[in-house]
Amino acid sequence: MNNISVILPLYNDAAIAESAISTIISLLEQHLPLWELVIVDDASTDQTLAVIKAQRNAERANVRIFSMARNRGQHAAFVVGCQMAKGPWYLTFDADYAAAIASLPSLVETAASHDSDLVSVSRAGQRKIPGYRRLGSIVLNALVNRATKKAMQDPLSPIKLVHQSIVHQCQHFGEKRRFLAPLAISLARNPIETSIPLPQKRGRTHFDIYDLARLTLDFMLNFFPRIFPRLLVWSLLGIVLSSLAGAGYLIMRIMGFIEANVIFQVLDFAFLFMCLNALSLAIIGEYHLRAYTLISESSPYEATEIKISPEVIS
Repeated sequence: MNNISVILPLYNDAAIAESAISTIISLLEQHLPLWELVIVDDASTDQTLAVIKAQRNAERANVRIFSMARNRGQHAAFVVGCQMAKGPWYLTFDADYAAAIASLPSLVETAASHDSDLVSVSRAGQRKIPGYRRLGSIVLNALVNRATKKAMQDPLSPIKLVHQSIVHQCQHFGEKRRFLAPLAISLARNPIETSIPLPQKRGRTHFDIYDLARLTLDFMLNFFPRIFPRLLVWSLLGIVLSSLAGAGYLIMRIMGFIEANVIFQVLDFAFLFMCLNALSLAIIGEYHLRAYTLISESSPYEATEIKISPEVIS
């Protein structure tokens, strides 16, 4: 496994882009005879792209640069990088962990010794994150493990060594590729999770609590598409039970078997009202999910390759 494509997404990383790229290239040269670095700028709004283009390393034949048409998130940038890379193995990476490329031989050895087509690096216990992010990560990790049916401590880790066979399969999943890590894990024949020493990540994040909530909902819609049919079935069942209970209560009241019970009437009506609302939500949600699926299946991730000629380098 000497030929590896490293996919490096960057977004508003002007402050670290130059040092990260230089570090990664230096370490790749030490450990691999054949490699390529695919840099994907995720439509940065700062000087990240200018910093990349101004580097001496940018003119190398095995360093390729792409610029996303619009910001789509780290996983979408990974998708673009994997589409453009030549493989046969792909290492998705994070600029903050550039120095960890030194551990690439151990990842290669892990994949070979376990006959694995995907090696994921866990960040568990190696990074400091805010409380709401920690809680969000716990929820998302639990959802990912349920969706993939392959339990991992940190399934959403951006550091993964993936075989090209998985990447090729991912191309057929439309907008679901936005969650590339869980998609790749679910498609992997024998995924392995390991740990390597990681430098401390910078104290900033592109996600706030609202982004995290939206991401969780998007993930559920993509990986749990039966959520609305199930809601439809359960709400219909609830309506039937509530109606039968109300009819039984009314008959028994008319026949004089029971006295009036206001609490039962209120609870039954409230339950019926809740089920009717759930039924409406299920119908509307299923309609929108089908429309979303039709659109997202053909949704491309657009990026332009940046060609650097030697005279551009200062």
